[in-house]
Amino acid sequence: TPLHDACSYGYADCVKLLVESGADVYALNTDKQRPIDLCDDKACIKIVKAKMKELDHLASRDNRGRTALHRACCEGDIDKAASLLKKGVNTNATDKDNWTPLHYAAQHGHLEIAKLLIQHGADMN
Repeated sequence: TPLHDACSYGYADCVKLLVESGADVYALNTDKQRPIDLCDDKACIKIVKAKMKELDHLASRDNRGRTALHRACCEGDIDKAASLLKKGVNTNATDKDNWTPLHYAAQHGHLEIAKLLIQHGADMN
């Protein structure tokens, strides 16, 4: 990915731009490496690690395996869902019942949230 390339060449400004624009810091390249695995530059490492820490916190789960995005979709909180998606949370995370946030949006009739999830790459199947 472009983030892998920017990390491997140590272009911290580019890494920062890509991360702030929503690049997937957990994406794997063809060698099964994440962008952080290719970083030698301390500034790049700091940027990517900070985003990973933020996402790990946002991806924390309740006792049913639901993330903050699952809960926002259940509750119909489009502002919270949009904020989480902008921060790069996983649109296709599954809970203990193997339900994604899109399942909950559809079940509760939250059309605008469903549209938002689809725009952010939610799997409809």
